[in-house]
Amino acid sequence: MRGEKKMIDITILGKPVPNNTKQRICIGAVRPYAINYKPAVVKEYREHIEAEVDKYCIKHNLKPLDAAVRLTIYFFWAPPKSFSKKRRHELLGKPIPVKFDLDNLEKVCIDAISKDTHSSGRYHFLENDSRVAEKHTYKIYDENERVRIIIEEMKK
Repeated sequence: MRGEKKMIDITILGKPVPNNTKQRICIGAVRPYAINYKPAVVKEYREHIEAEVDKYCIKHNLKPLDAAVRLTIYFFWAPPKSFSKKRRHELLGKPIPVKFDLDNLEKVCIDAISKDTHSSGRYHFLENDSRVAEKHTYKIYDENERVRIIIEEMKK
């Protein structure tokens, strides 16, 4: 249909992993300069998201969005196991006041869904991460650890 706004809604199962910049710089004793690298866990998580994006694009025959988009990301973590069952149950559905910075969490997801930074997969949701005109991010307690990404094309 003409003029119909596109929307993508994908859930990636597994524990969210932040792009923690503290882990990315390594100054070695052998070399007198800094080496920029991504820890294996971050690289593996990003590749996991890219693989899910590839599957979604193939299944829904999607082409990348080349318009302004609204991006909403939900990060779900299980409450700490050290908490009592009662406390864990009370926390379900509530926002997480601690854990990782939102920008580090967002970075991995946005890089994995954008063409300009999509490393391994052929498919992607956005031509460029600069297409994100509005962004909402949430960290929520839930028994099922996952990330939900919703991309909505905005009015032109």
